[in-house]
Amino acid sequence: MFTYMKYKEDFIKDFEEESIVKWLTGERKGSRTEEIISWRNSIPYLYAVLRDERISDRVLVGLEYEIDNNLNNRVDVMIGGYNKRGRRTIIIIEMKQWSDIKCTKNRIRNRFNCDIINPSLQVLSYCYQIENMINNPDTFDFVPVVYFHNQLKEECEKTLFDLMEPYRTNTQLKSLLDLWRNDKKTKPQTQDYLDGIMSDNKKMTRFSRRYYNYQQVLFFAGQIRELSSYIADILGGTDNTYLKKNKNDTFSELRKGQYYTNYKLHKYVPRCLNKSIPMDYTFSGNQKKCYENITKIVTDFLKGKKVSPLYIKGGPGSGKSVIAFMLLQEYASIASYYVPNKSVVNSYKNANINYIPDKNDIGTIFTQRTGTKRIVIIDELHRVKKDVFDEICKQNTRKDVLLIAFYDPKQRISRKDADLTAIKNMDPELKTQYRCCRDEGYVTWLEKIFEMYEVTPNINNYSFKKCDLDFNVEIIKSEQELKDKIEKRNNTLLVGPYFELKTRDRVGRLKISKWEPASPKKKSFIDNHWNNKTNYAGKVFDIQGIETDNIIVIIGPELRYSSQCGVYLDLDCETASALFGLRSKKGINDHKEELRTLIMNTYRVLLTRGLKNCYIYCCDKGLTTRLLNS
Repeated sequence: MFTYMKYKEDFIKDFEEESIVKWLTGERKGSRTEEIISWRNSIPYLYAVLRDERISDRVLVGLEYEIDNNLNNRVDVMIGGYNKRGRRTIIIIEMKQWSDIKCTKNRIRNRFNCDIINPSLQVLSYCYQIENMINNPDTFDFVPVVYFHNQLKEECEKTLFDLMEPYRTNTQLKSLLDLWRNDKKTKPQTQDYLDGIMSDNKKMTRFSRRYYNYQQVLFFAGQIRELSSYIADILGGTDNTYLKKNKNDTFSELRKGQYYTNYKLHKYVPRCLNKSIPMDYTFSGNQKKCYENITKIVTDFLKGKKVSPLYIKGGPGSGKSVIAFMLLQEYASIASYYVPNKSVVNSYKNANINYIPDKNDIGTIFTQRTGTKRIVIIDELHRVKKDVFDEICKQNTRKDVLLIAFYDPKQRISRKDADLTAIKNMDPELKTQYRCCRDEGYVTWLEKIFEMYEVTPNINNYSFKKCDLDFNVEIIKSEQELKDKIEKRNNTLLVGPYFELKTRDRVGRLKISKWEPASPKKKSFIDNHWNNKTNYAGKVFDIQGIETDNIIVIIGPELRYSSQCGVYLDLDCETASALFGLRSKKGINDHKEELRTLIMNTYRVLLTRGLKNCYIYCCDKGLTTRLLNS
């Protein structure tokens, strides 16, 4: 996702109003001081380059694009438009503040005499990763550029150009690709791809033409005019007829609707486990590190070393279940799996999994003696009841049983669920977003706009809006619009706590046709939804732990908004009694904070089930207005 993306004319305006650096270093990133200084130093040079009148005002300027939602793998600048042949073209610019770089034994070193990554390799890898991420790469041209805005060209050693301008000869290009191939971070499939290129001169030539067709990579201090001309020549300048006739959609495949996973776990997992097919899942963000840390501890456990139970914390869509199932496949002969959600059990019922069938069997797993080491994997630990969790804590001291549990304390939705806020979780905490077009900013936006919790200053000061999200969120303004969305049959209807009681009567008041209050028992809600012509009003217990493409969430009248009180809870006694066991106004008032947290947790679960689109309908018009203005 982009941290900042606007047309060139808007970028120029934002710079002159001094708002860009504030945006880029906003609380969304939790930016460090050195990042703030870096952008303050680099943005003026980019402004000087782009204010050239030869560059069309309709080119797109994207800043800080996160590849695979990895904060350590992000592109500084992307300029998007159409070239003279009408092809969508992305110029990828790596901004470097280096002012004293040297070359020693084919290595690039900074003024502290430390090895640094070859910037030509860095920007080339960005081109390759983005090309392999989009759906139609053959319709794009990618242009890698490195801009040393503090380094004079005359001060660079000649050998640096041999390392950083690989398009000159195939020998120089092969040297760069070999460096890329042997990097520890390079994925196996990329290594195979590079091996194929380096073994064939014709492939090397085609590769060079693909990325180095414009025959320049490096620009230095004092070359603002040259870089401006370079961009104008590639993107056709102000007379570009393609930009005049068409909307600039260069970045469309990098944004809404394109960056979602194709995997729905309830369909994908049974196929892999039943046929012993390796789960072909590409880790993103810190998922890989988390999985490697777990397998390392499991290896120590199997060798007889003393290890502690593993508690892995992660938000909605962060990959908890993915890692759990990969561990199940890796250690199938010794691993048992337990999940308290019946919706998940029903969804994976046909998978070849060694289930712990019931919560009453949890204790026996730890107490029975088999003479072999065993692993117990518990998914959705936040839905385990208090007494069951107490039994787990009491019994998991056995040396021949290793507990691996995945949880999110903000998905506790019942007063009977165990409170896991005091658990010491294993590093790293899972944060990468798997659903919601993999938009990590979406959950932050939800927590902010619904005032879900006592938010941290980082979130409280965060000012980005719904329109800045990569995930498509639409607010439904009327009952007729809600009805139209539901009757399209490609959306899954989900309802909040208010509608869990007297569902047929309460949802029926919205005059929605073709729906039922609940799905048949012992069947997967999602599968039943798609296999029948009837829309079921899914509740949080039906959908927790599962994902689907498009969701419609109806927020009941228990959540309201006013300018004086903000988002507040207005729970009637009947609903509070049925769902939470509180039978009086006094009971509701005494437990108001707990009830508010549980209901906010419920909506946080419901609103994060979608992969592509989320449509929100609020019974309270004040809350609708707040969301429309967010």
